[in-house]
Formats: sequence, C-alpha cells, structure tokens
Amino acid sequence: MSVYILTLNWNGADKLESLMPGLSNNMKYLKKKKIDSRWIIKDNGSTDNSIKLVNDNFNSEGFDKDPVDIWAFDHNRDTFAEGMNFLASKTNANDDDYYLLLNNDIKFKDENSIYKMYKLIEDTGAGVVGARLMYTDTDRLQHAGVIFSKRYNYLPFHYRVGQG
Repeated sequence: MSVYILTLNWNGADKLESLMPGLSNNMKYLKKKKIDSRWIIKDNGSTDNSIKLVNDNFNSEGFDKDPVDIWAFDHNRDTFAEGMNFLASKTNANDDDYYLLLNNDIKFKDENSIYKMYKLIEDTGAGVVGARLMYTDTDRLQHAGVIFSKRYNYLPFHYRVGQG
C-alpha cells in the first residue's frame, strides 16, 4: 500500500520551500507506520528554480530513496483536474493505494496529519477525505469544501468561507 501525494506547481519556489519541512516530517511518519509514500510534482514551466529547490533539498532529507518524482513541462497550463489525471496516470497505483491532492501552499500543523486522513479512510470506508484548511495564524476556516447549489446556478462554490 502506498500514498501518492500529488502537487501541481508553477513558480511556487517560496511555497514549496515552506511546504517541504512539514511534508518531509509527514512522509517520515508514514514510513514509521510502514506506509510507502511518494511526492509527485507536475511543474508547469517554472522559471523560479522550483525544481532545483526540491531536488537540492527534499531528496536529501534522510530518506532511503528519492521520494520525489517531478515532471516538468514548458508552459503546459492544464486545469487542476487535467493535471491531477496526468499525475495519477504516472503512479501505477493499486486498489489499496491512496491519493492525496496537495496544494503547494500548505503548512502542516502535525507530523501525522496525512496519517490521520489515511486512518479516517481506512476506519470508515470514506471515499474522500479533506483536511481542515485554516487561514494562517487565525482560527478562521478557509472553507469547508466545494458544493453545488441551485442558489448559485449549480456552479461550484466554497462552503463556509471564513467562518471561525
């Protein structure tokens, strides 16, 4: 069983630099629990050395093998869904594997955040689990998911934006 962590990036070196310590700690925690994990990045033509930053820093974080796969394209501006479909096609995942769709601007609160989401799926049989995303240094919720409503012509919108 593996957890594939999928991230899209474009000129996000500053965000990736902030993300990497927490993600590294979470991946090490998964390893302690005997769960393999891989971080897969699709970079859309970054010009800010995002890929060099990841290669120079993340792969040297004490892992037995390089835990990052990077596919870089020049100015391939896929939609988020197209990018995630591409990344998922590169994993050779089995039915007992999991995908984590991870923005590049996340800061983890705990080293076991990813493991908690994995356990929630395993224990409940849920098909989808999301993290609680809070605005930095506040107790305000970014949103509680995406929903569709007649009120908004059945277009997607973020539910409970900014609630405390």
